[in-house]
This record gives sequence, C-alpha cells and structure tokens, in this order.
Amino acid sequence: MRAAWPDLVVVADDGWRDLRRVPSPLFSTGTRCMALCGDGSGDKPFMCSVYEARPSACRELEPGSDSCILARQRVGLQPWNEGQTPDGPLHR
Repeated sequence: MRAAWPDLVVVADDGWRDLRRVPSPLFSTGTRCMALCGDGSGDKPFMCSVYEARPSACRELEPGSDSCILARQRVGLQPWNEGQTPDGPLHR
C-alpha cells in the first residue's frame, strides 16, 4: 500500500502505519479515510479508491462487528444487519 499510494499512509515515529484521515463532508466533526472518494450523498456515495489493494485492517473488517458499526457511523450509515444487501463505501 505504501509504495502504491504513499500520500495515503501516515508513518508514526515508532513505525506504526495508518491511513491518512481527512474531515468528513457529512459532519461538522469527524473524519473519514482519505481513500474514500465521493461525498457520501445519494448521487456521490463514498467509494474506496484503493479497494483492490486495501490494507489488512479493511480486508479483515467483519460485517456487524464493533469496528464495522463505528466505521459505518463515521460515514453516516446505519449499523449492518445480517443478510442485508451490501451498501456503503465498499459497495460496487
């Protein structure tokens, strides 16, 4: 990921790597991953621009987990319901 999209990765002094976050267009506070394109509206939903090369944290995110619920809240989506049709930033 870092070699392909160096502007998306933040490396801390201790070597910890994280995806860069930017202000969310949906909220006056809060952030979203810089790799999400779109503004979260019905006309321009969030879409992951690095989906095929997304980091392990994104690949391992389990639908309905606490991390999933928090991520969905950050982009203004309702909690995931088991069996629902895919939606949100990663839906294509």
